[in-house]
Amino acid sequence: MDSLSSSFSSSDFKYKLSIITAKGSVQADMSHMTIKTVLSFTTQAMPDGRLLPAFNVEVEELDIPKDHIKIHIHGNVVAKIADAFSKLFKCPIRKQIIKDLKKILTEQLPPRLNKFIADHDGHTELYPGLDLDWSVPAAPCITDKLMQFAVKGLFFPANGTEVEPPVAPPVMPFYDANEPSKFQSFVSEYLVDSLFDAVLKVYTFQ
Repeated sequence: MDSLSSSFSSSDFKYKLSIITAKGSVQADMSHMTIKTVLSFTTQAMPDGRLLPAFNVEVEELDIPKDHIKIHIHGNVVAKIADAFSKLFKCPIRKQIIKDLKKILTEQLPPRLNKFIADHDGHTELYPGLDLDWSVPAAPCITDKLMQFAVKGLFFPANGTEVEPPVAPPVMPFYDANEPSKFQSFVSEYLVDSLFDAVLKVYTFQ
Protein backbone atom coordinates (compact mmCIF):
# COMPACT_ATOMS: atom_id res chain seq x y z
CA MET A 1 0.00 0.00 0.00
CA ASP A 2 1.44 3.34 -1.08
CA SER A 3 0.60 7.02 -0.49
CA LEU A 4 -1.14 6.35 2.83
CA SER A 5 -1.92 9.13 5.29
CA SER A 6 -2.18 8.85 9.04
CA SER A 7 -1.90 10.72 12.34
CA PHE A 8 -0.11 9.67 15.49
CA SER A 9 -0.53 11.25 18.90
CA SER A 10 0.84 10.62 22.37
CA SER A 11 0.07 12.38 25.64
CA ASP A 12 3.24 11.02 27.23
CA PHE A 13 5.97 12.78 25.29
CA LYS A 14 9.33 13.16 27.00
CA TYR A 15 12.62 14.05 25.40
CA LYS A 16 15.84 14.78 27.25
CA LEU A 17 18.79 16.62 25.78
CA SER A 18 21.65 17.06 28.24
CA ILE A 19 20.09 18.64 31.37
CA ILE A 20 17.04 19.99 29.54
CA THR A 21 13.84 17.90 29.42
CA ALA A 22 10.80 18.60 27.28
CA LYS A 23 7.52 17.09 28.53
CA GLY A 24 4.01 17.15 27.12
CA SER A 25 2.14 15.70 24.17
CA VAL A 26 3.12 15.20 20.57
CA GLN A 27 1.16 14.86 17.35
CA ALA A 28 2.59 13.67 14.06
CA ASP A 29 0.78 14.07 10.74
CA MET A 30 2.13 11.76 8.05
CA SER A 31 1.46 11.26 4.35
CA HIS A 32 2.87 9.26 1.43
CA MET A 33 3.50 6.31 3.75
CA THR A 34 4.44 2.94 2.24
CA ILE A 35 3.48 -0.32 3.93
CA LYS A 36 4.19 -3.70 2.36
CA THR A 37 3.23 -6.79 4.32
CA VAL A 38 3.18 -10.55 3.75
CA LEU A 39 0.15 -12.42 5.07
CA SER A 40 0.85 -16.11 5.63
CA PHE A 41 -1.62 -18.82 6.61
CA THR A 42 -1.29 -21.44 9.29
CA THR A 43 -3.73 -23.23 11.60
CA GLN A 44 -4.89 -23.00 15.20
CA ALA A 45 -6.22 -25.96 17.17
CA MET A 46 -9.57 -25.86 18.92
CA PRO A 47 -10.20 -27.67 22.25
CA ASP A 48 -12.00 -30.49 20.38
CA GLY A 49 -8.99 -31.04 18.11
CA ARG A 50 -10.39 -29.38 14.98
CA LEU A 51 -8.17 -26.96 13.06
CA LEU A 52 -9.15 -23.45 12.01
CA PRO A 53 -7.28 -21.00 9.77
CA ALA A 54 -4.84 -18.61 11.41
CA PHE A 55 -2.68 -15.75 10.16
CA ASN A 56 0.83 -14.43 10.55
CA VAL A 57 1.91 -10.99 9.34
CA GLU A 58 5.40 -9.97 8.28
CA VAL A 59 6.38 -6.43 7.37
CA GLU A 60 8.53 -6.26 4.24
CA GLU A 61 8.66 -2.48 4.04
CA LEU A 62 7.37 0.37 6.18
CA ASP A 63 8.52 3.86 5.28
CA ILE A 64 7.49 7.36 6.27
CA PRO A 65 9.24 9.93 4.06
CA LYS A 66 11.10 12.47 6.18
CA ASP A 67 9.70 15.36 4.15
CA HIS A 68 6.10 14.15 4.63
CA ILE A 69 5.86 14.16 8.41
CA LYS A 70 4.90 17.18 10.52
CA ILE A 71 5.56 17.24 14.26
CA HIS A 72 3.59 19.35 16.77
CA ILE A 73 4.75 19.39 20.40
CA HIS A 74 2.66 20.75 23.29
CA GLY A 75 3.45 20.92 27.00
CA ASN A 76 5.76 22.76 29.38
CA VAL A 77 7.76 25.83 28.47
CA VAL A 78 10.62 23.72 27.20
CA ALA A 79 8.18 21.72 25.05
CA LYS A 80 6.79 24.92 23.56
CA ILE A 81 10.30 26.00 22.70
CA ALA A 82 10.96 22.53 21.31
CA ASP A 83 7.91 22.87 19.05
CA ALA A 84 9.65 25.76 17.32
CA PHE A 85 12.52 23.38 16.59
CA SER A 86 10.34 20.34 15.85
CA LYS A 87 12.53 19.38 12.90
CA LEU A 88 15.19 18.36 15.43
CA PHE A 89 12.76 15.84 16.94
CA LYS A 90 11.45 14.53 13.63
CA CYS A 91 14.04 11.77 13.23
CA PRO A 92 13.68 10.08 16.68
CA ILE A 93 9.87 10.42 16.63
CA ARG A 94 9.69 9.00 13.10
CA LYS A 95 11.83 6.02 14.12
CA GLN A 96 9.62 5.35 17.15
CA ILE A 97 6.43 5.52 15.06
CA ILE A 98 7.85 3.05 12.53
CA LYS A 99 8.90 0.73 15.36
CA ASP A 100 5.45 0.89 16.99
CA LEU A 101 3.62 0.32 13.69
CA LYS A 102 5.71 -2.76 12.94
CA LYS A 103 4.95 -4.10 16.40
CA ILE A 104 1.21 -3.54 15.95
CA LEU A 105 1.15 -5.24 12.55
CA THR A 106 3.26 -8.26 13.52
CA GLU A 107 2.48 -8.79 17.22
CA GLN A 108 -0.99 -7.36 17.85
CA LEU A 109 -2.93 -7.73 14.59
CA PRO A 110 -2.50 -11.53 14.06
CA PRO A 111 -3.73 -12.52 17.57
CA ARG A 112 -6.81 -10.32 17.14
CA LEU A 113 -7.60 -11.81 13.73
CA ASN A 114 -7.05 -15.34 15.01
CA LYS A 115 -9.23 -14.72 18.07
CA PHE A 116 -12.02 -13.42 15.82
CA ILE A 117 -11.85 -16.66 13.82
CA ALA A 118 -11.62 -18.86 16.93
CA ASP A 119 -14.64 -17.13 18.50
CA HIS A 120 -16.75 -18.44 15.60
CA ASP A 121 -15.57 -21.98 16.46
CA GLY A 122 -15.48 -22.96 12.79
CA HIS A 123 -19.28 -22.96 12.53
CA THR A 124 -21.53 -20.70 10.47
CA GLU A 125 -25.31 -20.80 10.11
CA LEU A 126 -25.57 -20.67 6.32
CA TYR A 127 -29.34 -21.12 6.34
CA PRO A 128 -31.88 -20.84 9.18
CA GLY A 129 -31.42 -23.93 11.32
CA LEU A 130 -28.44 -25.28 9.35
CA ASP A 131 -24.84 -24.90 10.50
CA LEU A 132 -21.75 -25.68 8.44
CA ASP A 133 -18.50 -26.91 9.95
CA TRP A 134 -15.80 -25.12 7.95
CA SER A 135 -12.81 -26.31 9.96
CA VAL A 136 -9.78 -27.14 7.82
CA PRO A 137 -7.62 -30.27 7.53
CA ALA A 138 -4.50 -28.19 6.89
CA ALA A 139 -3.37 -24.62 6.35
CA PRO A 140 -4.48 -23.00 3.06
CA CYS A 141 -1.79 -22.92 0.39
CA ILE A 142 -1.26 -19.63 -1.44
CA THR A 143 1.38 -18.93 -4.07
CA ASP A 144 1.80 -16.29 -6.75
CA LYS A 145 -0.12 -18.55 -9.14
CA LEU A 146 -2.87 -20.20 -7.10
CA MET A 147 -4.81 -20.32 -3.86
CA GLN A 148 -6.11 -23.65 -2.64
CA PHE A 149 -7.79 -24.74 0.56
CA ALA A 150 -10.21 -27.35 1.86
CA VAL A 151 -12.92 -27.28 4.52
CA LYS A 152 -14.62 -30.14 6.33
CA GLY A 153 -18.00 -29.28 4.82
CA LEU A 154 -20.23 -31.01 7.38
CA PHE A 155 -23.80 -29.70 7.72
CA PHE A 156 -25.70 -30.25 10.97
CA PRO A 157 -28.70 -28.75 12.84
CA ALA A 158 -27.90 -25.36 14.35
CA ASN A 159 -26.93 -25.58 18.03
CA GLY A 160 -26.98 -29.35 17.68
CA THR A 161 -24.36 -32.08 17.72
CA GLU A 162 -22.34 -32.91 14.65
CA VAL A 163 -23.21 -36.34 13.28
CA GLU A 164 -20.90 -37.89 10.73
CA PRO A 165 -22.66 -39.27 7.61
CA PRO A 166 -22.26 -42.98 6.78
CA VAL A 167 -19.74 -42.22 4.03
CA ALA A 168 -16.14 -41.44 4.93
CA PRO A 169 -14.65 -38.10 3.83
CA PRO A 170 -12.85 -38.79 0.53
CA VAL A 171 -9.50 -37.37 -0.51
CA MET A 172 -10.49 -34.45 -2.71
CA PRO A 173 -8.43 -32.78 -5.44
CA PHE A 174 -7.57 -29.10 -5.18
CA TYR A 175 -6.93 -28.42 -8.84
CA ASP A 176 -7.53 -30.20 -12.13
CA ALA A 177 -4.93 -29.15 -14.70
CA ASN A 178 -7.10 -30.58 -17.48
CA GLU A 179 -9.83 -28.04 -16.77
CA PRO A 180 -9.44 -24.54 -18.28
CA SER A 181 -11.38 -22.83 -15.49
CA LYS A 182 -9.26 -20.67 -13.18
CA PHE A 183 -11.78 -21.04 -10.36
CA GLN A 184 -12.43 -24.64 -9.38
CA SER A 185 -14.54 -26.06 -6.57
CA PHE A 186 -15.04 -29.71 -5.66
CA VAL A 187 -17.97 -31.04 -3.60
CA SER A 188 -17.96 -34.52 -2.08
CA GLU A 189 -20.71 -37.02 -1.34
CA TYR A 190 -19.81 -36.50 2.33
CA LEU A 191 -21.02 -32.88 2.18
CA VAL A 192 -24.18 -33.74 0.22
CA ASP A 193 -25.14 -36.57 2.60
CA SER A 194 -24.67 -34.38 5.67
CA LEU A 195 -26.72 -31.60 4.04
CA PHE A 196 -29.71 -33.85 3.31
CA ASP A 197 -29.49 -35.46 6.76
CA ALA A 198 -29.48 -32.05 8.48
CA VAL A 199 -32.35 -30.74 6.32
CA LEU A 200 -34.53 -33.75 7.20
CA LYS A 201 -33.82 -33.24 10.91
CA VAL A 202 -34.56 -29.51 10.86
CA TYR A 203 -37.49 -29.27 8.45
CA THR A 204 -40.73 -31.23 8.22
CA PHE A 205 -41.99 -32.03 4.73
CA GLN A 206 -45.57 -33.03 4.06
